[in-house]
Amino acid sequence: MNSVKFTEDAHGMRVLKISNNSADALVYLHGGHVASFKPKGSADLLWMSKMSMFENGKPIRGGIPICWPWFGAPDKAALPNARTSHGLIRLVDWDIEEVSACGSSTQVVLSVSDSPETITIWPFKFKLSLSVTVSDALSLLLTTENTGSVPFTVTQAMHTYFDVGDIARTTVSGFDGVPFIDTVPGTKKPHQIQSGDIAFTEETDRIYTGFSGDAVINDTANRRKIKIHKENSSTSVVWNPWINKSAAMPDFGDDEYKGMLCVETCNIQEDCRNVAPGGKTSLGTIISVEHE
Repeated sequence: MNSVKFTEDAHGMRVLKISNNSADALVYLHGGHVASFKPKGSADLLWMSKMSMFENGKPIRGGIPICWPWFGAPDKAALPNARTSHGLIRLVDWDIEEVSACGSSTQVVLSVSDSPETITIWPFKFKLSLSVTVSDALSLLLTTENTGSVPFTVTQAMHTYFDVGDIARTTVSGFDGVPFIDTVPGTKKPHQIQSGDIAFTEETDRIYTGFSGDAVINDTANRRKIKIHKENSSTSVVWNPWINKSAAMPDFGDDEYKGMLCVETCNIQEDCRNVAPGGKTSLGTIISVEHE
């Protein structure tokens, strides 16, 4: 069995349903957004908010948002017409370029290019493609091509929301000894070095720098380990909004922070990517699970 069905969800948004002998997945054309990945015999590795707004022009909360060509708040001085955090392309529909299957693996390639609307906000010509491979692991490869005549710089991220059984019993390993920047407002010590595994007892929003290795989410409540491998990335973000920030977000349930965790594969800050005319750059991740 290896199938890809093009359909609409309950909100009228276009979605690809992928199923093969290894796993099932959902990919929205809106934002090029992977919303679900279930290896056979496993619960979903990705988390989706029950409060997410499935509407044109608004981001989907959960799954794997693609942040591009900027991460975080836009630089208002350089981009005076920018109005949204995390870039342009999570708010637009992508095109289907290719669907292929081989054995228990299915690949879908989506793409989006510059338009008159994007040029008014980010004044560069580009083509962005996302290859999604569904097998016993979920592989994503995001490729940026500069189709214009002037160079540009991008920051980007796969802002992955993982489903965990209980954030208070969840840790993340792999970052021991790695420098990080604590970006929670009001923090008294923004620049630190990670010691041991990351645990969660309060709002957490950290940028780990100089890190290109694998991370592992120890999802103790669900008796599983989720491995995040990344390619062409030396920055990662680890985020959980905790109580107050959860309550402040309209598309996020007040108590949903207990069952989710973001571990994001990034090119941000000094890990940004400069792309010459005719040039390309890519960012990749591979997500897999091991049950205890």
